[in-house]
Amino acid sequence: MKQIRLAFISILLFCASAVSAEDYTGTWAGYLTARSEGKEIKMKCAITLNKSGSPDKYKGECKLTIEMNGQTYGIQTKVVASGSGSQLIFADQETIKMIGPDQNAKWCIKSGTLRLSTSGSKPTLVGDVTGSGQSNCLPAKASLTKV
Repeated sequence: MKQIRLAFISILLFCASAVSAEDYTGTWAGYLTARSEGKEIKMKCAITLNKSGSPDKYKGECKLTIEMNGQTYGIQTKVVASGSGSQLIFADQETIKMIGPDQNAKWCIKSGTLRLSTSGSKPTLVGDVTGSGQSNCLPAKASLTKV
């Protein structure tokens, strides 16, 4: 009886860990929204993640763009991330390429903690994103939906 109970508990623990392990692979697209001088600044953002070794580690790319004066400006970076339950922590690693007419533009290095929301029709990552490396980096709110 004791062995059956231990086997049952082991099966329950295995099932619970399988259910709580989220898979963040794929493309997540949406917006980063910041505020400056009372105005909302909305930037398109797409993060594509692939597994990287252990089950909770990811590598991928992030593309961030903004429209200004009829021009598109942006940056594409390599990112690393780790996911635990319904939380994903990510950070830019290096620039892949600049987008737009100003190839010497200065962009902030992004990092953030996003939470998985499954209340809508598609999974969505929401949370805070911060920037570093420039004096004018603004904190932003992210909302990215699984594509």
